Amino acid sequence: MARHRKRQFGEIQELESRIPGRGPRYRARYMGPDGRRYSAPTFESFGAAEAWLNNVQAEIRFEIWSPEKASRKTVKKPTAPTFAEFAETCIVNRMNRPVKPLRASTAENYRKQLRLELDPVFGDMPIDQITEGDVNAWHKASAAKQHPTQTANAYLFMNSVMREAVEAKIIASNPCRVPGAKGKPAPKHEPESLSVVELRDYLRAVPERYRVPLMVAAFCGMRSGEVRGLRIRDVDYETGRITIQQGVNRIDGEYLFEKPKTKAGIRTVYAPELLRASLAAQVQARTKAANSARDRLLFTAQDGRSPLHSSVLREAHLKGRAAVDRPSLRVHDLRKTAATLAAQQGATVREIMVMLGHTTPEVAMIYQAAAEQRMKDIATRMDDVFAGVQDDQEQEEQGEAARS
Repeated sequence: MARHRKRQFGEIQELESRIPGRGPRYRARYMGPDGRRYSAPTFESFGAAEAWLNNVQAEIRFEIWSPEKASRKTVKKPTAPTFAEFAETCIVNRMNRPVKPLRASTAENYRKQLRLELDPVFGDMPIDQITEGDVNAWHKASAAKQHPTQTANAYLFMNSVMREAVEAKIIASNPCRVPGAKGKPAPKHEPESLSVVELRDYLRAVPERYRVPLMVAAFCGMRSGEVRGLRIRDVDYETGRITIQQGVNRIDGEYLFEKPKTKAGIRTVYAPELLRASLAAQVQARTKAANSARDRLLFTAQDGRSPLHSSVLREAHLKGRAAVDRPSLRVHDLRKTAATLAAQQGATVREIMVMLGHTTPEVAMIYQAAAEQRMKDIATRMDDVFAGVQDDQEQEEQGEAARS
Protein backbone atom coordinates (compact mmCIF):
# COMPACT_ATOMS: atom_id res chain seq x y z
CA MET A 1 0.00 0.00 0.00
CA ALA A 2 1.37 3.42 -0.96
CA ARG A 3 1.97 6.03 1.77
CA HIS A 4 2.05 9.78 1.14
CA ARG A 5 4.38 12.16 2.96
CA LYS A 6 3.14 15.74 2.70
CA ARG A 7 5.70 18.56 2.56
CA GLN A 8 5.53 22.32 2.43
CA PHE A 9 6.25 21.94 -1.29
CA GLY A 10 5.06 18.85 -3.12
CA GLU A 11 4.65 15.36 -1.73
CA ILE A 12 6.56 12.10 -1.73
CA GLN A 13 4.74 8.82 -2.21
CA GLU A 14 6.28 5.71 -0.68
CA LEU A 15 5.62 2.63 -2.83
CA GLU A 16 5.98 -0.75 -1.16
CA SER A 17 7.81 -3.38 -3.17
CA ARG A 18 6.02 -6.65 -3.85
CA ILE A 19 9.36 -8.43 -4.05
CA PRO A 20 10.41 -10.03 -0.74
CA GLY A 21 13.55 -8.45 0.65
CA ARG A 22 13.41 -5.40 -1.62
CA GLY A 23 12.91 -1.98 -0.05
CA PRO A 24 10.33 0.64 -1.08
CA ARG A 25 10.68 3.16 -3.89
CA TYR A 26 9.63 6.83 -3.78
CA ARG A 27 7.72 8.99 -6.25
CA ALA A 28 7.91 12.81 -5.99
CA ARG A 29 5.05 15.01 -7.18
CA TYR A 30 4.24 18.73 -7.02
CA MET A 31 1.83 21.37 -8.28
CA GLY A 32 3.50 23.74 -10.76
CA PRO A 33 2.93 27.51 -10.95
CA ASP A 34 0.68 26.83 -13.94
CA GLY A 35 -1.70 24.77 -11.78
CA ARG A 36 -0.73 21.46 -13.37
CA ARG A 37 0.60 18.45 -11.47
CA TYR A 38 4.06 17.15 -12.29
CA SER A 39 5.87 14.05 -11.12
CA ALA A 40 9.22 12.34 -11.45
CA PRO A 41 10.21 8.74 -12.10
CA THR A 42 10.57 6.74 -8.90
CA PHE A 43 13.66 6.97 -6.69
CA GLU A 44 15.33 4.29 -4.61
CA SER A 45 15.57 6.51 -1.52
CA PHE A 46 13.46 9.14 0.19
CA GLY A 47 16.45 11.49 0.22
CA ALA A 48 16.81 11.34 -3.57
CA ALA A 49 13.13 12.15 -4.06
CA GLU A 50 13.38 15.01 -1.56
CA ALA A 51 16.49 16.42 -3.25
CA TRP A 52 14.65 16.41 -6.59
CA LEU A 53 11.74 18.38 -5.11
CA ASN A 54 14.12 20.86 -3.44
CA ASN A 55 15.77 21.45 -6.82
CA VAL A 56 12.41 22.10 -8.50
CA GLN A 57 11.36 24.43 -5.67
CA ALA A 58 14.56 26.43 -6.16
CA GLU A 59 13.92 26.72 -9.89
CA ILE A 60 10.46 28.12 -9.18
CA ARG A 61 11.83 30.58 -6.59
CA PHE A 62 14.48 31.89 -8.99
CA GLU A 63 11.94 31.99 -11.84
CA ILE A 64 13.91 29.63 -14.08
CA TRP A 65 11.21 26.99 -14.00
CA SER A 66 9.11 26.45 -17.13
CA PRO A 67 6.41 23.92 -18.09
CA GLU A 68 8.51 22.77 -21.04
CA LYS A 69 11.54 22.18 -18.85
CA ALA A 70 9.43 20.41 -16.21
CA SER A 71 7.83 18.19 -18.83
CA ARG A 72 11.24 17.21 -20.18
CA LYS A 73 12.29 16.27 -16.67
CA THR A 74 9.29 14.07 -16.10
CA VAL A 75 9.04 12.41 -19.49
CA LYS A 76 9.98 8.77 -19.10
CA LYS A 77 11.83 6.78 -21.66
CA PRO A 78 9.71 4.23 -23.48
CA THR A 79 9.46 1.28 -21.12
CA ALA A 80 9.47 -2.42 -21.87
CA PRO A 81 6.19 -4.32 -21.47
CA THR A 82 5.32 -5.48 -18.00
CA PHE A 83 6.07 -9.07 -17.12
CA ALA A 84 2.33 -9.89 -17.13
CA GLU A 85 1.87 -8.36 -20.60
CA PHE A 86 4.83 -10.16 -22.14
CA ALA A 87 3.95 -13.49 -20.47
CA GLU A 88 0.44 -13.35 -21.93
CA THR A 89 1.92 -12.52 -25.35
CA CYS A 90 4.12 -15.61 -25.06
CA ILE A 91 1.14 -17.81 -24.21
CA VAL A 92 -0.94 -16.51 -27.13
CA ASN A 93 1.97 -16.87 -29.57
CA ARG A 94 2.57 -20.45 -28.46
CA MET A 95 -1.12 -21.29 -28.91
CA ASN A 96 -1.08 -19.87 -32.45
CA ARG A 97 2.21 -21.33 -33.69
CA PRO A 98 1.79 -23.62 -36.70
CA VAL A 99 3.90 -26.49 -35.30
CA LYS A 100 2.90 -28.11 -32.01
CA PRO A 101 0.59 -25.32 -30.83
CA LEU A 102 0.13 -24.99 -27.08
CA ARG A 103 -2.87 -26.91 -25.76
CA ALA A 104 -5.64 -24.85 -24.15
CA SER A 105 -5.29 -26.83 -20.91
CA THR A 106 -1.54 -26.10 -20.79
CA ALA A 107 -2.22 -22.41 -21.45
CA GLU A 108 -4.66 -22.43 -18.55
CA ASN A 109 -2.00 -23.99 -16.31
CA TYR A 110 0.44 -21.23 -17.28
CA ARG A 111 -2.14 -18.56 -16.50
CA LYS A 112 -2.80 -20.24 -13.17
CA GLN A 113 0.92 -20.04 -12.37
CA LEU A 114 0.86 -16.35 -13.27
CA ARG A 115 -2.20 -15.71 -11.13
CA LEU A 116 -1.02 -17.60 -8.05
CA GLU A 117 2.73 -17.07 -8.05
CA LEU A 118 4.17 -14.60 -10.53
CA ASP A 119 1.75 -11.73 -11.12
CA PRO A 120 1.44 -10.73 -7.42
CA VAL A 121 5.19 -10.03 -7.44
CA PHE A 122 6.28 -9.32 -11.03
CA GLY A 123 3.03 -8.64 -12.91
CA ASP A 124 3.22 -4.82 -13.04
CA MET A 125 7.01 -4.59 -13.27
CA PRO A 126 8.57 -3.67 -16.62
CA ILE A 127 10.22 -6.88 -17.67
CA ASP A 128 13.59 -5.18 -18.18
CA GLN A 129 13.65 -4.06 -14.53
CA ILE A 130 13.43 -7.55 -13.03
CA THR A 131 16.81 -8.49 -11.62
CA GLU A 132 18.45 -11.76 -10.68
CA GLY A 133 18.13 -10.71 -7.03
CA ASP A 134 14.38 -10.16 -7.47
CA VAL A 135 13.94 -13.66 -8.88
CA ASN A 136 16.07 -15.24 -6.16
CA ALA A 137 14.12 -13.45 -3.41
CA TRP A 138 10.77 -14.51 -4.88
CA HIS A 139 11.91 -18.12 -5.32
CA LYS A 140 13.14 -18.32 -1.72
CA ALA A 141 9.86 -16.88 -0.39
CA SER A 142 7.76 -19.12 -2.61
CA ALA A 143 9.71 -22.25 -1.69
CA ALA A 144 9.12 -21.46 1.99
CA LYS A 145 5.38 -21.93 1.43
CA GLN A 146 6.00 -25.70 1.16
CA HIS A 147 4.51 -26.01 -2.33
CA PRO A 148 7.62 -27.20 -4.19
CA THR A 149 5.87 -28.36 -7.35
CA GLN A 150 3.96 -25.09 -7.71
CA THR A 151 7.16 -23.09 -7.18
CA ALA A 152 9.10 -25.25 -9.64
CA ASN A 153 6.44 -25.01 -12.34
CA ALA A 154 6.13 -21.23 -11.95
CA TYR A 155 9.91 -20.84 -12.12
CA LEU A 156 10.18 -23.00 -15.23
CA PHE A 157 7.49 -20.94 -16.95
CA MET A 158 9.09 -17.65 -15.90
CA ASN A 159 12.45 -18.89 -17.16
CA SER A 160 10.92 -19.69 -20.57
CA VAL A 161 9.28 -16.24 -20.75
CA MET A 162 12.58 -14.55 -19.93
CA ARG A 163 14.36 -16.61 -22.60
CA GLU A 164 11.86 -15.33 -25.17
CA ALA A 165 12.42 -11.79 -23.92
CA VAL A 166 16.16 -12.22 -24.52
CA GLU A 167 15.51 -13.59 -28.02
CA ALA A 168 13.25 -10.60 -28.72
CA LYS A 169 16.05 -8.28 -27.50
CA ILE A 170 13.77 -6.78 -24.86
CA ILE A 171 16.23 -7.72 -22.10
CA ALA A 172 19.97 -8.29 -22.31
CA SER A 173 20.14 -11.43 -20.17
CA ASN A 174 17.90 -13.90 -18.39
CA PRO A 175 17.59 -13.09 -14.64
CA CYS A 176 16.39 -16.61 -13.83
CA ARG A 177 19.55 -18.15 -12.42
CA VAL A 178 18.46 -19.79 -9.17
CA PRO A 179 20.91 -22.67 -8.57
CA GLY A 180 19.25 -26.06 -8.96
CA ALA A 181 15.81 -24.59 -9.62
CA LYS A 182 15.30 -25.74 -13.22
CA GLY A 183 14.50 -29.32 -12.39
CA LYS A 184 11.13 -30.31 -11.00
CA PRO A 185 11.26 -31.62 -7.44
CA ALA A 186 10.41 -35.22 -6.73
CA PRO A 187 6.65 -35.48 -6.23
CA LYS A 188 5.52 -35.66 -2.64
CA HIS A 189 3.08 -38.40 -3.55
CA GLU A 190 4.54 -41.67 -4.71
CA PRO A 191 2.06 -43.48 -6.99
CA GLU A 192 0.34 -46.37 -5.25
CA SER A 193 -1.19 -49.55 -6.62
CA LEU A 194 -3.85 -51.86 -5.28
CA SER A 195 -3.52 -55.60 -4.94
CA VAL A 196 -6.12 -57.82 -6.61
CA VAL A 197 -7.97 -58.29 -3.31
CA GLU A 198 -7.82 -54.56 -2.51
CA LEU A 199 -9.09 -53.69 -6.00
CA ARG A 200 -12.01 -56.08 -5.56
CA ASP A 201 -12.97 -54.49 -2.22
CA TYR A 202 -12.40 -51.00 -3.62
CA LEU A 203 -14.78 -51.57 -6.53
CA ARG A 204 -17.42 -53.13 -4.30
CA ALA A 205 -17.47 -49.95 -2.17
CA VAL A 206 -17.74 -47.55 -5.12
CA PRO A 207 -21.29 -46.34 -5.93
CA GLU A 208 -22.68 -48.51 -8.75
CA ARG A 209 -23.28 -45.56 -11.10
CA TYR A 210 -19.55 -44.74 -11.15
CA ARG A 211 -18.11 -48.24 -10.84
CA VAL A 212 -17.61 -48.88 -14.57
CA PRO A 213 -15.52 -45.72 -15.32
CA LEU A 214 -13.29 -46.52 -12.35
CA MET A 215 -12.98 -50.13 -13.52
CA VAL A 216 -11.88 -48.87 -16.93
CA ALA A 217 -9.20 -46.74 -15.25
CA ALA A 218 -8.00 -49.60 -13.04
CA PHE A 219 -7.94 -52.35 -15.68
CA CYS A 220 -6.97 -50.34 -18.78
CA GLY A 221 -4.56 -47.75 -17.34
CA MET A 222 -6.50 -44.73 -18.56
CA ARG A 223 -6.39 -41.22 -17.13
CA SER A 224 -9.50 -39.70 -15.59
CA GLY A 225 -9.90 -37.25 -18.49
CA GLU A 226 -9.49 -40.07 -21.02
CA VAL A 227 -12.15 -42.21 -19.33
CA ARG A 228 -14.57 -39.30 -19.12
CA GLY A 229 -13.85 -38.39 -22.76
CA LEU A 230 -14.78 -41.83 -24.14
CA ARG A 231 -17.55 -41.91 -26.74
CA ILE A 232 -19.91 -44.78 -27.43
CA ARG A 233 -18.15 -45.51 -30.71
CA ASP A 234 -14.77 -45.80 -28.96
CA VAL A 235 -15.78 -49.07 -27.27
CA ASP A 236 -16.25 -52.52 -28.80
CA TYR A 237 -17.53 -54.48 -25.84
CA GLU A 238 -17.59 -57.79 -27.72
CA THR A 239 -13.81 -57.79 -28.19
CA GLY A 240 -13.02 -55.47 -25.26
CA ARG A 241 -11.29 -53.05 -27.65
CA ILE A 242 -11.19 -49.43 -26.41
CA THR A 243 -9.81 -46.66 -28.63
CA ILE A 244 -8.45 -43.60 -26.84
CA GLN A 245 -8.57 -40.50 -29.04
CA GLN A 246 -9.43 -37.63 -26.72
CA GLY A 247 -9.61 -36.41 -23.15
CA VAL A 248 -11.82 -33.85 -21.46
CA ASN A 249 -10.83 -30.93 -19.23
CA ARG A 250 -12.87 -28.18 -17.62
CA ILE A 251 -11.43 -24.71 -18.23
CA ASP A 252 -13.09 -21.49 -17.09
CA GLY A 253 -16.35 -23.34 -16.48
CA GLU A 254 -16.45 -24.92 -19.93
CA TYR A 255 -15.59 -28.45 -21.02
CA LEU A 256 -12.82 -28.76 -23.57
CA PHE A 257 -12.09 -31.93 -25.55
CA GLU A 258 -8.47 -32.32 -26.62
CA LYS A 259 -6.39 -34.94 -28.35
CA PRO A 260 -3.64 -36.59 -26.28
CA LYS A 261 -0.39 -34.61 -26.01
CA THR A 262 1.66 -37.20 -27.93
CA LYS A 263 1.07 -39.73 -30.69
CA ALA A 264 1.58 -42.46 -28.10
CA GLY A 265 -1.44 -41.09 -26.23
CA ILE A 266 -3.70 -42.02 -29.16
CA ARG A 267 -3.86 -45.75 -28.55
CA THR A 268 -5.90 -48.92 -28.26
CA VAL A 269 -6.29 -50.94 -25.08
CA TYR A 270 -8.27 -54.06 -24.27
CA ALA A 271 -10.60 -54.61 -21.35
CA PRO A 272 -10.45 -57.99 -19.59
CA GLU A 273 -13.42 -60.35 -19.85
CA LEU A 274 -14.69 -59.44 -16.38
CA LEU A 275 -15.18 -55.82 -17.52
CA ARG A 276 -16.81 -56.49 -20.88
CA ALA A 277 -20.28 -57.33 -19.56
CA SER A 278 -20.36 -54.05 -17.62
CA LEU A 279 -19.15 -52.15 -20.69
CA ALA A 280 -21.81 -53.83 -22.82
CA ALA A 281 -24.56 -52.73 -20.43
CA GLN A 282 -23.18 -49.18 -20.36
CA VAL A 283 -22.89 -48.94 -24.16
CA GLN A 284 -26.37 -50.34 -24.73
CA ALA A 285 -27.94 -48.02 -22.14
CA ARG A 286 -26.19 -44.96 -23.55
CA THR A 287 -26.94 -45.92 -27.17
CA LYS A 288 -30.63 -46.10 -26.30
CA ALA A 289 -30.55 -42.81 -24.37
CA ALA A 290 -28.63 -41.07 -27.17
CA ASN A 291 -30.93 -42.37 -29.93
CA SER A 292 -28.12 -44.42 -31.44
CA ALA A 293 -25.84 -41.36 -31.76
CA ARG A 294 -22.51 -43.13 -31.33
CA ASP A 295 -20.55 -39.89 -31.08
CA ARG A 296 -22.18 -39.21 -27.71
CA LEU A 297 -20.22 -39.65 -24.50
CA LEU A 298 -20.17 -43.05 -22.82
CA PHE A 299 -20.10 -41.64 -19.29
CA THR A 300 -22.09 -38.50 -18.53
CA ALA A 301 -23.34 -36.29 -15.74
CA GLN A 302 -26.88 -36.68 -14.39
CA ASP A 303 -28.29 -34.68 -17.31
CA GLY A 304 -27.20 -37.41 -19.75
CA ARG A 305 -25.32 -34.93 -21.97
CA SER A 306 -22.54 -33.17 -20.08
CA PRO A 307 -19.24 -34.89 -19.38
CA LEU A 308 -18.84 -36.56 -16.03
CA HIS A 309 -17.07 -34.05 -13.77
CA SER A 310 -13.73 -35.11 -12.31
CA SER A 311 -14.86 -34.16 -8.80
CA VAL A 312 -17.87 -36.48 -9.06
CA LEU A 313 -15.63 -39.38 -10.03
CA ARG A 314 -13.28 -38.47 -7.21
CA GLU A 315 -16.12 -38.52 -4.66
CA ALA A 316 -16.95 -42.06 -5.74
CA HIS A 317 -13.26 -42.96 -5.55
CA LEU A 318 -13.05 -41.69 -1.95
CA LYS A 319 -15.59 -44.30 -0.86
CA GLY A 320 -13.54 -47.03 -2.49
CA ARG A 321 -10.24 -46.02 -0.97
CA ALA A 322 -11.84 -45.70 2.48
CA ALA A 323 -12.99 -49.31 2.19
CA VAL A 324 -9.42 -50.53 1.66
CA ASP A 325 -7.87 -48.06 4.12
CA ARG A 326 -5.68 -46.30 1.54
CA PRO A 327 -6.14 -42.62 2.52
CA SER A 328 -3.55 -41.25 0.06
CA LEU A 329 -4.68 -43.23 -2.99
CA ARG A 330 -5.62 -40.98 -5.93
CA VAL A 331 -7.79 -41.70 -8.96
CA HIS A 332 -4.64 -41.30 -11.06
CA ASP A 333 -3.02 -44.13 -9.08
CA LEU A 334 -5.41 -46.57 -10.72
CA ARG A 335 -3.11 -46.29 -13.74
CA LYS A 336 -0.28 -47.75 -11.70
CA THR A 337 -2.63 -50.48 -10.50
CA ALA A 338 -3.34 -51.39 -14.15
CA ALA A 339 0.37 -51.34 -15.02
CA THR A 340 1.29 -53.45 -12.00
CA LEU A 341 -1.40 -56.03 -12.71
CA ALA A 342 -0.26 -56.22 -16.34
CA ALA A 343 3.38 -56.64 -15.29
CA GLN A 344 2.43 -59.41 -12.87
CA GLN A 345 0.84 -61.24 -15.79
CA GLY A 346 4.08 -61.00 -17.78
CA ALA A 347 3.59 -57.82 -19.82
CA THR A 348 6.83 -56.29 -21.11
CA VAL A 349 7.90 -52.71 -20.49
CA ARG A 350 7.05 -51.88 -24.10
CA GLU A 351 3.55 -53.33 -23.74
CA ILE A 352 2.94 -51.36 -20.55
CA MET A 353 4.19 -48.19 -22.26
CA VAL A 354 1.66 -48.72 -25.05
CA MET A 355 -1.16 -49.33 -22.57
CA LEU A 356 -0.39 -46.15 -20.60
CA GLY A 357 0.40 -44.03 -23.66
CA HIS A 358 3.94 -43.27 -22.46
CA THR A 359 6.78 -42.34 -24.77
CA THR A 360 9.60 -43.06 -22.30
CA PRO A 361 10.33 -46.26 -20.36
CA GLU A 362 9.65 -44.66 -16.97
CA VAL A 363 7.20 -47.47 -16.33
CA ALA A 364 10.20 -49.80 -16.14
CA MET A 365 10.25 -49.08 -12.42
CA ILE A 366 6.65 -50.27 -12.14
CA TYR A 367 7.54 -53.36 -14.13
CA GLN A 368 10.60 -53.95 -11.99
CA ALA A 369 8.61 -53.69 -8.76
CA ALA A 370 6.01 -56.09 -10.10
CA ALA A 371 8.71 -58.49 -11.30
CA GLU A 372 10.32 -58.43 -7.87
CA GLN A 373 6.99 -59.34 -6.30
CA ARG A 374 6.62 -62.21 -8.79
CA MET A 375 10.10 -63.43 -7.86
CA LYS A 376 9.14 -63.35 -4.18
CA ASP A 377 6.01 -65.38 -4.97
CA ILE A 378 8.08 -67.88 -6.96
CA ALA A 379 10.53 -68.18 -4.08
CA THR A 380 7.65 -68.80 -1.69
CA ARG A 381 6.22 -71.48 -3.95
CA MET A 382 9.69 -73.06 -4.21
CA ASP A 383 9.85 -73.11 -0.42
CA ASP A 384 6.51 -74.91 -0.34
CA VAL A 385 7.61 -77.44 -2.97
CA PHE A 386 10.93 -78.19 -1.34
CA ALA A 387 9.37 -78.28 2.07
CA GLY A 388 7.19 -81.09 0.75
CA VAL A 389 10.23 -82.88 -0.68
CA GLN A 390 12.03 -82.57 2.62
CA ASP A 391 9.00 -83.90 4.47
CA ASP A 392 8.91 -86.95 2.16
CA GLN A 393 12.64 -87.53 2.60
CA GLU A 394 12.38 -87.29 6.38
CA GLN A 395 9.48 -89.78 6.38
CA GLU A 396 11.51 -92.22 4.28
CA GLU A 397 14.50 -91.89 6.60
CA GLN A 398 12.28 -92.43 9.63
CA GLY A 399 10.74 -95.50 7.95
CA GLU A 400 14.13 -97.00 7.19
CA ALA A 401 15.28 -96.37 10.76
CA ALA A 402 12.18 -98.07 12.10
CA ARG A 403 12.66 -101.10 9.85
CA SER A 404 16.28 -101.46 10.88
